[in-house]
Amino acid sequence: MRSLIFWVAVFLLVGIPLPASAEVTICLEVQAEPEELENLSKLVRTELARHPSHRLVERDCQVHLVVELFEVAKAKVLTLRIDDNVPMRLRIDNPNDLIKDLTDGLSLVLDNDPVRLNRDIAHMSLLERAAHSVLQQGNTNWHFELFQAVSRTESGAAFAPGGAFAMSRGANHAQVMARVYAAGFPGGLQGDARVLRVMAGADVGAAWEFDARSAFSFYVGAGIGLRYVRYEGLLRPTDPGSDESFNAILGGFTLRAGLRMFRTTDFDLDIYAAAFIPLHPAVDVDSLLFGEDGLYTPSGQVGIGIGF
Repeated sequence: MRSLIFWVAVFLLVGIPLPASAEVTICLEVQAEPEELENLSKLVRTELARHPSHRLVERDCQVHLVVELFEVAKAKVLTLRIDDNVPMRLRIDNPNDLIKDLTDGLSLVLDNDPVRLNRDIAHMSLLERAAHSVLQQGNTNWHFELFQAVSRTESGAAFAPGGAFAMSRGANHAQVMARVYAAGFPGGLQGDARVLRVMAGADVGAAWEFDARSAFSFYVGAGIGLRYVRYEGLLRPTDPGSDESFNAILGGFTLRAGLRMFRTTDFDLDIYAAAFIPLHPAVDVDSLLFGEDGLYTPSGQVGIGIGF
């Protein structure tokens, strides 16, 4: 279990980096009556410091913010404008409302700053650009899958049909995925064969599609998962009454490769092969089915999914 926690932490810390927070440098110009100018400047600078998206500099800035406070028809008017964009004007009927109106207005102006909205992400790493693309531009799809699972046992391969429900979000080449699944073999026990009676689990991961735009694209992916398995078999092949069960919970890595088709329509078709590589052997101290040391049980799935 400690190994699983360690690898989950590694995956979260280095496998899926969050997009870098690219600050926009901003210059400030404050205009007001001489008796109000100093205090208004301090107030604006204090509010700007609360916005990590922008960093106040004195020169060589990317955008220019102008804040004006003036009187028209015996009423105060607060104006905020970035470069040549449409200014925001707020009427200050009560002097006590100035701080709140400045806070709200500044948030709206900075959030809609065209430089921030269209900033170049070329400085980001490949993984950071992929994560930024998925989070900011991605589309979410839901998938139903049918698959055939195969798992290693000491007497050979054990097969089980199953189904899965998955969610993916992606843009361009990158996809992130989450999936829950279940499978099981309904047949009886015979001879020394081991039956994969139940397999259920969940995994999360990321995939890279080789073509970002075409209707057909191959892809590869990897992730981590947690799985429950139950095997059944006869301890003595000729004795039907010697049936035994084996239960285990496994953590491991997942690998997946496939072909997605009809990606430009309202649904897509996914033909795939997946593998589950456990981090440790399957062990059940209450069962003799695989001996005292258990058994290392990697497995695979071959399936087809429909997304919408």
